[in-house]
Amino acid sequence: MISAAADDRSVRAAALLVAAGLLVELPSVVATTPVTFLVFVGAGIPLMAAGCVLFAVHLWRSLVQKGVL
Repeated sequence: MISAAADDRSVRAAALLVAAGLLVELPSVVATTPVTFLVFVGAGIPLMAAGCVLFAVHLWRSLVQKGVL
């Protein structure tokens, strides 16, 4: 069973990863250079993906715990 504190931590970590990904991707919108594209692909997308996967795992565990799945 997942405790409420661990539940909050996993959602908060997912949100922080997505926010960090957005902050890393922001310069690629402002300045379009090859370096910003590499930062977008090399750091921004993996941070966003990690946040999304972490949230999906949290959601899956939560639904299994409640007996929905």
